[in-house]
Amino acid sequence: MTDDSQQTRVLPARLQVRQGSFVRHKEKLYQITDMSDLGSVIAIDIEEGYKRQLKIAELVAAPVSEELIARGPLGLDAFTGKDFKIANERLKKIRPLVDMKGPSRAAFEQQAREAGVHYTTLYRWYRSYTDWRDVTALVPGKKGRKRGNYGIPEKTEAIMTYVIENYFLNPERWNDDEPVARPSIEDAITLIQSRCRKEGIDPPSNSTIRLRIDRIPEWKRMRRRGERKKARDKFRPVPGHFPNADFPLAVVQIDHTYVDLILVDDDVREPIGRIWLTLAIDVYSRMVTGYYLSLDPPSTTSVAMCISHSILPKELWLSDKDVKAEWPVFGLPTTIHVDNGPDFRTRVLRNACQKYGINLQFRPVKVPEYGGHIERLAGTLGKKIHNLPGTTFSSVKEKGEYDSEKNAIFTVSEFEQVLLDTIVNIYHRQEHKGIGRRTPLTQWNIGMRRFRDTPGIELPDLPGNPVELERDFLPMFERTVQRDGVSIDGLTYHESVLNPWIGAPDPNDPRRRRKHIFRRDPRNITTIWFWEPEVDRYFTLPTTQKSLPPMSIWDFREAKKLARREGKDPKDPDVRLDAHERINQKKKDAWEATKKQRRDNQRRRTNQGTRTPAAVNAPGGAAEQMPPDDFSTEPVEGFQVFR
Repeated sequence: MTDDSQQTRVLPARLQVRQGSFVRHKEKLYQITDMSDLGSVIAIDIEEGYKRQLKIAELVAAPVSEELIARGPLGLDAFTGKDFKIANERLKKIRPLVDMKGPSRAAFEQQAREAGVHYTTLYRWYRSYTDWRDVTALVPGKKGRKRGNYGIPEKTEAIMTYVIENYFLNPERWNDDEPVARPSIEDAITLIQSRCRKEGIDPPSNSTIRLRIDRIPEWKRMRRRGERKKARDKFRPVPGHFPNADFPLAVVQIDHTYVDLILVDDDVREPIGRIWLTLAIDVYSRMVTGYYLSLDPPSTTSVAMCISHSILPKELWLSDKDVKAEWPVFGLPTTIHVDNGPDFRTRVLRNACQKYGINLQFRPVKVPEYGGHIERLAGTLGKKIHNLPGTTFSSVKEKGEYDSEKNAIFTVSEFEQVLLDTIVNIYHRQEHKGIGRRTPLTQWNIGMRRFRDTPGIELPDLPGNPVELERDFLPMFERTVQRDGVSIDGLTYHESVLNPWIGAPDPNDPRRRRKHIFRRDPRNITTIWFWEPEVDRYFTLPTTQKSLPPMSIWDFREAKKLARREGKDPKDPDVRLDAHERINQKKKDAWEATKKQRRDNQRRRTNQGTRTPAAVNAPGGAAEQMPPDDFSTEPVEGFQVFR
C-alpha cells in the first residue's frame, strides 16, 4: 500500500455556501451563520466560538463527525429548551406530510384535523421546514428560513401562497364546490378573499393578489396550468433569449473558437500560429464564467479545464495572472448547454455532470438560435482581438494585405493577460441590449442578490474540492489489473496499492475480471490516478518507465509514429524514449526552421508549466496541498496529491 503522500481523500462533492454548513478555512473548522455579501460569509469558529468574516473563494468543504452534525446549525445553543420543545412538536405534526411525495390538499386538511391546527398553519410549517430541512426553521420567532411577506399578515400570506400554488397553478384545478377548468386570476382573487373572510381576517386587495401572481414567470404559469406546448412555442429561444435562464448559472453555454490572432513562442518570439479558446457564458447575465486556452485542438481536456475554471472562484486566478479586476463568478451551474461535438458527447462528461447534479443539455439539431449567446460572445471578443497586432481578422477580404505573422508580438501568456483584461474590465462592464442595456456585471450582481435576499433561493454550491472537480472531468479509463500493473496506450503503471486487485473477479460476474477506474491528464501521462473501491480514494500511480520525462499524450503518439517509421517496435519503452529524445533534438536543431516545430515546443512548455484553475484554488494555492484527511475538529497537516 502506498503512503499518504500518494493518495487523495475524496471529500464531499459540494461545498454548500449557506447557513448551517460546515467549512474549513486555513485548516480551521467553521460553521456558516450568515451571508456577509456576495463574496463572503460570517462563520463561527467551532473550537473557539468567535465569529469571523471569511471569503467564499478561500473555503473548503469539511467532512465532520456525526457528533458534530448532531449539534445542529449554529451550535443550537442560541435557542432555549422551550423553543426546541415547540419546534419538535411542530415537526411531529408535519412529519407525515414531509415523508409524502408531493402531499395533496386533502392530505394537509386531514393532517391538520389530526394535529388540531388550521391547514394553512400546517402548510406554513411544512414550507419552512422543507425549504431549510432543519428543526430550527420551526422555532417560533427565531432564525430559520424566513419567508418575505411584504408586510402582509402571516395568515393572509399563507392563504395566498396555498391558493396560488394548489389552485391557480395546479393542473388538477380544484374549487370548494366543483372543479374549475384553468381558473383565471379573478377566480384566484375570489377564492383568496373568500377564505380570508371565513378565517375572520382582512382579505388582501385585488391589486396585491395580482402583483403576487405577476411575479410568477409567464413560462412557469403556462407550464403549470397545462399549456406546455403553448409555452414551448412562445418561449422557443430567439437571438437574445433562452428558456429557463432566469437566474445566475441556470444555463451555462460552452463552445470552442479558433482565435483570430497569430502568437509567438517564448524563446525567439517567432510565429507559432493561432490558439484555441474554449469559452463558457452565463446566459442570464452574459458574464463569462470561465475559459481555457490551448494550442491543441478541442478535446475532453479543453472541456474539463473550462468547466473547472467556470465553477471555481476567480479571485486567486486573477492574482496568479497579475490582472487587477473584479470577477465574482463561481458555483455549480444548473445546466450546461453544449453543441453536438464529440468532445461534449463523452461518458466522462456525462458522468461528471451527474455527480455534481448538473444537467447536460445538447443543442437541438438545426436550431442555431440555441447557441446564439456563446457565438455572439465569441464574435464580440473576436472584434476586440482584431485590434491587436498579429490579427488574422475574420476573413481574407477584411485582412487585405496585412501581414499577420510579421506583426505578431504576443506569447501565449501575454495574450492570456490581454484576454483576461478584455473580458473582466471591458466586456463585463459594457451595456448589453439583451439584458435591458445593463452591463453583465450589474446583471450578475442583481441575480446574486436575489439568491441572498429571496427566501427559498440559495447561493450556488461550490465543489467540495477543486482538485477532485478537475480530475472528475478528465479522461477516464476502465482496465483490469495485471501482475505487472495496468496498461494504457502502451504505457504500464504500477504501485503496491494495485496488488490486492490483481486478477480480481467481477463481483457481478465471477467469470470475468473486475475492471477499475483510472484517470489521466493528457498533458502529462507519466502518472495516472487509480480509484481504490474499498477505501474510496484516488491513488497516484507512476509509470514503470522511470526514465520517461514529463510528456503529453500528443508527444507520446508522435514518438510511436517515428518508431514505426524506423521499423522498430513502438511498444518497447526504450524505443519510444529514444524516439522521443531524437524528436526533441531534431526540433532543437531546427528551432527556427518551421512554425510547426516552434509551435510543438511551445505547446510542450505550455502543457507542463501552466497552473490549472484547481491548482490555483486548492488550499495553499498549489495542487499538491489537499484539504486535511480527517473527520475531527483538530487542525491536521495536509497531504500530497502528486509525488
